[in-house]
Amino acid sequence: MLRIDPVAIGNEPEFLADFHSLMEELVSAEGIETPHFVTFAVSNKVRDITSLRRFLEEVRSQILFPIELPSIVHAYRHATGNRVRELIQLDQWLGHQPINPEFIHASRRIGYYQLQRLRPLHDQRIVQRYLRAVEKGEAQGRHTLVYGIILHVYSLPLRQGLIHYSRKTLSTLIQNAAGPLGLTFEPQKALLVELMAPLQSVLDTLVMDAPDPGLKSV
Repeated sequence: MLRIDPVAIGNEPEFLADFHSLMEELVSAEGIETPHFVTFAVSNKVRDITSLRRFLEEVRSQILFPIELPSIVHAYRHATGNRVRELIQLDQWLGHQPINPEFIHASRRIGYYQLQRLRPLHDQRIVQRYLRAVEKGEAQGRHTLVYGIILHVYSLPLRQGLIHYSRKTLSTLIQNAAGPLGLTFEPQKALLVELMAPLQSVLDTLVMDAPDPGLKSV
């Protein structure tokens, strides 16, 4: 079984390193919100480590686990099968999820930026067809879908990619709160380990043949 190391940084492909440097803006204190909670920068809900933990648990349970990770998995599978129609359906399904418009805008900007970087890969039909769909307005090019495509294009392990994405998302949010709350490295590390603990069982479910929520029933 793959062991999850929630604090190891390690080496990563250039695309992932660049992707996550952009993602830091996406999941910054000013960039993420749902109808059920708002960021501490806007609402001052996060005043200490207890309220920060509660905020991050909501991010994990309402966005990361139920929406983002599944969309990465299914985008990866559709890219592997060269199924652009299903990829576009998944893209459209994401458009109906309860996510703040500012978050969506940042997601599309980052996704399109990465798609542009993939444009020279003319032998990757899924990339070229999805990029055309985005430019025609048939799809939005969300960053999670592009992330799944990147994992396929560069033959990166899906499970490791999901771990990397989850760790980077949560650690970036923790780091954004660390300064105002005066959190040193050890409390940050402990909180990240705690938040990452359920990920193994979530991944065990995700990598099974769960149905793509974006596919229309026949």
